Amino acid sequence: MNIQENRKHWIPGWAIALIIIGAVIVFGATTILTVGTFRVVMTMSAAMPRPEPAPTPSAPSTPSTPSQESSERALEQLRDRLSVSREEYLEAIKDGTIYDRLPDGDKVDPNYIRDFMFLFTDLKSATVFMGGSDLASIEELSDEADELERRFLAGEDLGSSVRLVREDGTVYESDGKYRTIK
Repeated sequence: MNIQENRKHWIPGWAIALIIIGAVIVFGATTILTVGTFRVVMTMSAAMPRPEPAPTPSAPSTPSTPSQESSERALEQLRDRLSVSREEYLEAIKDGTIYDRLPDGDKVDPNYIRDFMFLFTDLKSATVFMGGSDLASIEELSDEADELERRFLAGEDLGSSVRLVREDGTVYESDGKYRTIK
């Protein structure tokens, strides 16, 4: 067998490169789709109302007091209100109408909007850990959310700073001040 016959059985270098590039593209696309799907599912599951668990017959029921019931009802109403508001803000950000709600319109620094969403989401998340809280604590959190929204819509400083460490280790920091960019 001579060298020319041997070369007929080899795959050209460009074909090998195409195979490797194709594999990398497929792997990358699969990873992106998986992460994207996971984020969509997590966002959707966070926005969906949670079914209340059915009481188990073997568990003795403890009578709840009127103040416990009113606290639980107030907390559920606060969770619902913050979830709905957050979704409305996210939709307004996506379609660009968020700037219509702010005094300086599209001149507002996008980081101000981002900071507001971080802080608002933090308040919404706090309601998850408030089970068994008293009515005063729930009202305090509700007032804090109202004040944050008022400041945001009035174009005032948010009154809190933001510091986030991203997955890649980089840090996002902001003082929550209202700024324009144009």
